[in-house]
Amino acid sequence: MQSGTRFGTWRLVVRRRQQQGRGIRVDTIPCVAFEPGVVETVTGWSPDDMVEVVGSLRRRWWGKDGAKASGYEVEVRSARRLEHRPPEACDQHESVSAGAAPARS
Repeated sequence: MQSGTRFGTWRLVVRRRQQQGRGIRVDTIPCVAFEPGVVETVTGWSPDDMVEVVGSLRRRWWGKDGAKASGYEVEVRSARRLEHRPPEACDQHESVSAGAAPARS
């Protein structure tokens, strides 16, 4: 950011229960954190980890007048890994996976 503030962005991936005749379906939840400790925590996550994030749902706007677009993201205040699960353990249950991007400025 121009102010020098560093932040991290990532997406939580929530697997849906598998339905007969359909492939794996997921929902993705974009997240952002401005606290260095949160960014550091998230960077250590692995796919198929069960995680918990706490924050606020924010609507963000971008673009120029006449061509505005918006989207939602979770502004994360705290995050923690609840458990590390191997991928095969997630086939039977819904799960939340995390992929973290490095902090950006």
